Amino acid sequence: MSFNLISDFFEIGFKVKVEEIDSINWQEINNAIKRTLFLSIRESTQNAKKHGAAKNVVLNFNETKNVVFLTISDNGKGFDIADKRSGIGLKNMKERIEEINGVFSIESEIEKGTTINIEIPKNGK
Repeated sequence: MSFNLISDFFEIGFKVKVEEIDSINWQEINNAIKRTLFLSIRESTQNAKKHGAAKNVVLNFNETKNVVFLTISDNGKGFDIADKRSGIGLKNMKERIEEINGVFSIESEIEKGTTINIEIPKNGK
């Protein structure tokens, strides 16, 4: 999986850390899943930087026999997830993940950052 997108966000004072990406056997992961993960990472990183004023984003990958997991966490200012005005980007991300039978959840607390959890079955679609 190419993570050139991370270099798009490189600047002093903003770091993206990738953990356990090599724990995934990417040859076994279909392109729909890869694309969904890529788009989710891009959207989350943009949100963390632009809206959350985060300085650090951590991408943590994991897998079991049947599922790929991605946790995206940041140290930004967080937001009220009950606020229905939350952006179309998050809504689109959730829809893309659910289209391939995945599960999307988000936790955020004011002044404590945001964590997005994504679980996608490897048989996806």
